[in-house]
Amino acid sequence: MSWQFASPVQLVFGNGSLARLAEFAPWDSILVVTTPGAVRRKSIDRVLDQLSDRDVEVYSMATPGPQLEVLEEASKRLKQRNHQGIVGFGGGSAIDSSKAFSYLLNAPSQSLTQHFQGGKPLADVPLTPILAVQTAAGTGAEVTPFATIWDTVEQRKYSLGPPDIYPQTALLDPELTLSLPADLTLSACLDTLCQALESLWSRSANPVTTSFGLRSASIALEMIPRLMADLENLELRTRMLEASLLGGLAIASTKTTLAHSISYPITLRFGVLHGLACAFSIVQVVRFNAETDEGSLLGSARALGFDSIESLAICLEELLTSTGALHWLATLIPSKTDLLALGSQAITPGRADNNPRHVSVNDVQGIMAAAWDQASLGATMRLSQTPA
Repeated sequence: MSWQFASPVQLVFGNGSLARLAEFAPWDSILVVTTPGAVRRKSIDRVLDQLSDRDVEVYSMATPGPQLEVLEEASKRLKQRNHQGIVGFGGGSAIDSSKAFSYLLNAPSQSLTQHFQGGKPLADVPLTPILAVQTAAGTGAEVTPFATIWDTVEQRKYSLGPPDIYPQTALLDPELTLSLPADLTLSACLDTLCQALESLWSRSANPVTTSFGLRSASIALEMIPRLMADLENLELRTRMLEASLLGGLAIASTKTTLAHSISYPITLRFGVLHGLACAFSIVQVVRFNAETDEGSLLGSARALGFDSIESLAICLEELLTSTGALHWLATLIPSKTDLLALGSQAITPGRADNNPRHVSVNDVQGIMAAAWDQASLGATMRLSQTPA
């Protein structure tokens, strides 16, 4: 067996690490990319205070699912300032938007649209360096070499991944995750869990990524139910941020697989948050892959403390039910018919074909149908357990 692993990102992890931001942002002219929520909660003020002696421009429209058209339009204005560096402050959307701007600030107009929609190669341009400040324990975007970009007009999800698009430095301050509300916390945590599990059975898994994936999944399985019951617990937030980081390090090399592939049209069509959309099919993907497992999936399940793959699947099912994820999903997806119509769109190149078991449209529709039934049953069980 041969494999390779590399991560060029300098990691700074710990409570209070945001105070070191200026130390790792040596640029005189800086673009700060953040979310409307960070502005509303004034958490971005801590970043701006540290950069008060710099020429700073703030882009605060990094909303969930960065939009291709919005990013390209914004870059026309932002590139006029010749920023030397970018500080991405937020979760996956802010950091993915930062990666897009890292390319777009130096690229010809409409180059991303021409690349994604017309197949034109990406222009060979220098990338603006990024300092990523992760505020959500879920995405791992601070250590991955790709950015997810959405095209709602064409109903497509794209992955931007020019060489060296990694952030230079990632600051991970668990205190920043305390302000994340329950719904976004749950979705982010489920994204971490799905990424960790998918890295374990990815066709590109190797000993290094497997160690990261197992550690990430083990922490997530233990912490998610505890954190959802105690959102202000900094110790639990810290552990989940560690799990998110390790999962990100794993998928940076392995990429994700079938559960993520299935999630993309669900997010595009029904507006389901990314992590929740990934979790929709994770139980059924485990069972689907188990049918052709030659020992690696069973080995991972045992390393996580389960005596069988089915025991892992049952644990995941119970987790999704107890946290309310299945009930939530059942309210967002209109019908099984609408869901199954997305079957062909759920086979995403680079993700579905990274799954250890080959998958057809019929297979995907079978997984979707079983997941729909599971969500409907889980919602019923959740309601029956709710006190009158």
